[in-house]
Amino acid sequence: MIQKQAHKILIVGSNLINLKVLESKLTSLGYSVVKATDGVMAIQMAKDLMVDMIILETQIKEMDGYKIGKTVKTNSDIKHIITVFVVDDEGSVSLEKAAQAGADEFIARPFDQVVLDLRLKSLFNSKIITDEFADLQVDLELKIAQRAVEAMEASDAGLYALAKLAESRDHETGEHLDRIRRYCVVLTHELSSMYEFDEQIEKGFIANIYRSSPLHDIGKVGIPDSILLKPGKLTVEEFEIMKTHTTIGATILKDAYTMMQNKPHFELAWIIALTHHEKYNGNGYPQGTKGKDIPLCGRIVALCDVYDALVSKRVYKDAMSHEEAKKIILGEPGKHFDPIIVKAFGNVEQQFLEVKRRYQ
Repeated sequence: MIQKQAHKILIVGSNLINLKVLESKLTSLGYSVVKATDGVMAIQMAKDLMVDMIILETQIKEMDGYKIGKTVKTNSDIKHIITVFVVDDEGSVSLEKAAQAGADEFIARPFDQVVLDLRLKSLFNSKIITDEFADLQVDLELKIAQRAVEAMEASDAGLYALAKLAESRDHETGEHLDRIRRYCVVLTHELSSMYEFDEQIEKGFIANIYRSSPLHDIGKVGIPDSILLKPGKLTVEEFEIMKTHTTIGATILKDAYTMMQNKPHFELAWIIALTHHEKYNGNGYPQGTKGKDIPLCGRIVALCDVYDALVSKRVYKDAMSHEEAKKIILGEPGKHFDPIIVKAFGNVEQQFLEVKRRYQ
């Protein structure tokens, strides 16, 4: 049963006698009633008093009832309010105009107390059902979103486990994967503020490069230990085998991309695996791709990977200082790296140093 006294109705009109008659009938039915005599006042009261319903006369000072109705239904703060029009004749043109103005219902003068009571009860009952349905829909959408997040987190955990599997074969790489993904986020965020990349780095790109960049060396699972862990310099033949980790990784991840129904982070993952050793001047591998033909994600990871390799100790070399690594990278625009990406690195190199120290 509806508790009518809980409902507040705003009645709007310029004719004080008509307002008084309507107020009397509504009050006798148990509703709380407030009045406005012009459109501007009505809109403000609807916002301030949190009314449940507005009953509108059509002829009102400053703003007629139809205009008020349209204003209510197009204002996000008050569009939920039930809007009812008073018409003089249910068959008149006023009814059509009321409908066009977004009327939820109309009542005809002279007012019949029983009909008025039934129509208002029906409107409030319908509103309760509609609100409950909307709440259920919101709850359902929240649950779906939560499940999507859980699925994404599970997917991310699987991706990271795969990346760790490859990394585990080379114990001296330490926290390489954590550093790489964070270097990539720092660098990509800086690039997103530069006009050259403002259209390429769309919403979600930074999140996807964070998720996919740790898989750049997944193809090393296919490289023999005798080559992967060799403490000295590789022979020409051994280096050719080492190069294949790019195509091995790309093949694995491209298959996963297809199996996972074209998830965007898997697309980035296989592209990064294939292209992170390409060089801007075309002297990289495996395909010798040049300049902007190298995908942006590959160009970003290329710089981050080289920086981390320079400042990290390996079985075949000691670690460089940040300053030494910075000098090498800043000296490579147009050679190994995209000149604009080198510029972005120069802008955020202190953030790279902070990541290096934190995840050493």
